[in-house]
Amino acid sequence: MVLGLVACGGETLPVRGTANGETTFTAACTSDSTCPAGMVCEGCNGPHDAVCVPGCREDAQCPPRHVCRAGVTCLTCPCAPGWCELDPCRDVDGDGYAFTKEPGVTCPGKRTGDCNDGNRSQHPGATERCANGIDDDCDGLTDRNDPSCVQCTAESQPCNDAAECLEQSPLGTGTCRSGCCQACPVVAQPACRAGERSVGGGLDPVTACRLARVCITSACASERWDPQCGRDFATYRTPCELREAGVALLHRGACVPNEGRPCAVTACPEGLFCRVDDIAGPRCTQPGACVVDADCPAGLNGPSCVDGGSGWRCDASQCVSVCR
Repeated sequence: MVLGLVACGGETLPVRGTANGETTFTAACTSDSTCPAGMVCEGCNGPHDAVCVPGCREDAQCPPRHVCRAGVTCLTCPCAPGWCELDPCRDVDGDGYAFTKEPGVTCPGKRTGDCNDGNRSQHPGATERCANGIDDDCDGLTDRNDPSCVQCTAESQPCNDAAECLEQSPLGTGTCRSGCCQACPVVAQPACRAGERSVGGGLDPVTACRLARVCITSACASERWDPQCGRDFATYRTPCELREAGVALLHRGACVPNEGRPCAVTACPEGLFCRVDDIAGPRCTQPGACVVDADCPAGLNGPSCVDGGSGWRCDASQCVSVCR
């Protein structure tokens, strides 16, 4: 058996055929319900010669996020009255843009032309981020090839990420924007109300710029002093403060100077380990800091296990040596 194509209403549909070109189909049927999933019962001369052929009559017969293209006119017989295709108005990432670019296709409540239905920040009209390797605004031009990107000057050197700007500015004051090293925006600190105090003020995980501090209630005042280093590379006095600020734990104990420094280009200062974060990218942190077991040993030295095991697990955000 070989795979062939049958023309139907200006479209081509895959069908099974023999090597000599004779079209063959599946077993005889009496109704759609007697056919396998993805097939319907069709015949040329009435139900007595009907067979199951690939096709659909309504969306419910199609896989998830597919619709049924019904009403085709076939040039051979038998041929199903429709086939399943991905819904041209699907919007998997929920950004309000449908993936279709077909002229004449309208999607009520949505705009069309999305070039990546798995990234809600990537769609027509989005701001082109000029150093992330992505066509953010779906115009077919990426990064500095896009006219919307800023042209760098002698005082603003080209860059691909925040790490490349370290030599031009202290940690937290410069970043890579529009493909150029530029100063971080000025951070406005909050005015806390009576009974509140400000915490945080660490680094943005993407830009490496300073974040504004946030106000938390005094509910944590009675908790015992137990410093925590957050995923924003700011030190919180207690686990309660970390929770109140809505920040995930990086490791127990206070953050140290240069922790959070990007390290894709420049090595970490002595005593720090270059750890790859799924959001922040390569950042300097204390050896042994982890989120999952795969992060370990994270710069720590430990014994080799005689049974060939890894010898490490991530326990309370710290790599610990365990040989089975």
